[in-house]
Amino acid sequence: MPDVTFHYSERVTRVEVAASLLAATRLGICLLQLPPSVPAVDGDHSRPLAISTVRDLLIGGPDHAVLALQRMIPGADPVLVVAPEYAFGSTDWTEIDALVRAATRPIILVAGFGATIGQSVLDWQAAGAGEATQRHLGWREADGAISDIQRVNGGWCWLHTPGETTHCIAYLKNVLEQSVEAVNLPDLQEGRAIIHLAFGDVDIFPLICADLLQPAAQNAGSPQARILHALGTTAADRPALVVGSLLQSGYNVNWVAAVNSLLNTVLAGRPGQSLCATSLRMRRRPMKPMTNGAV
Repeated sequence: MPDVTFHYSERVTRVEVAASLLAATRLGICLLQLPPSVPAVDGDHSRPLAISTVRDLLIGGPDHAVLALQRMIPGADPVLVVAPEYAFGSTDWTEIDALVRAATRPIILVAGFGATIGQSVLDWQAAGAGEATQRHLGWREADGAISDIQRVNGGWCWLHTPGETTHCIAYLKNVLEQSVEAVNLPDLQEGRAIIHLAFGDVDIFPLICADLLQPAAQNAGSPQARILHALGTTAADRPALVVGSLLQSGYNVNWVAAVNSLLNTVLAGRPGQSLCATSLRMRRRPMKPMTNGAV
C-alpha cells in the first residue's frame, strides 16, 4: 500500500491510507470460517490449518493449482480478507506475512492472534526496522503502555499492494468476553484504542468479537460509540465497514442487539456493512455501498 499516516488519540487511532479501495463502488470480501482453535489459544500455539488456508487462498497450494481467491473473485481489484478471532498463534506471523507479500493483487488481511504475552507484541514491532513489511502498533505506548507480562487477544491488519511497501498493524481487543474468555484467561489485558483505517473512499474499523457487543447508545465509551464519533467527522454518504473477527459458539441473542445498533445507529443513513468472520468455508460478500446490510 502507499504511505500510511498515524493519528493517535487515547481511544481511536486513525490510520490514513493514501489509496482508494473500491472498484466501481464495490469491494471484494472473503470471510474465512475456520475450525475453532480453542485448545491452541492458551499456549499461543501455531495454527497450521489456518496457515495452509491462507496459502491456498493467496498463492495456491497442493490442492489449489490456481489460487483460490482468483477463482472466487477474479481480477486484480483489492480484496478484504477477514479471519476469525484467535485464528493464529503469534509465531505464525512470519509465514502469513510472506504469503501476503507474495499476493499479486492488493490485499487487506484482518486476522486474530493470541493469546500472546504483551512483551512479545512489543518485541515484534521493535524487530521490524528495515524489514520488507513495516510493523506498527495500533496504539501509542506513551498514552498507556500495555503490561509486558499479561497476555493480549490481538489482531493483525495487513495492507498490501504489489510493488509497494506492505504494512502490518497490530491492534488489541478492547472488551473481553466475560463468561468464558475472562474466566479461562484471567491474565488477559484489554486494549485501549481501536483502529480506524481511512482510505480515500471508505472507512474500515476492525474489531474483535465482544468489541462489537456494547450498543453505542448504552455505553458512550464503547467501540461502537467511538466509531459513531469518528464517522461524525466524515461525509454522510461516505461508505463504512465495521469488521469483526469472532470466536462464537452457537446463537447468542446479544448479537441481534449489537448488529441492530451498528446498522441503525452507527451506520444509520450511511452506505456500509457490518461483517463478521467466525470459526473451513471461504465465501465472497461484494460490498455495494448503496444500502446497509449485515453478514
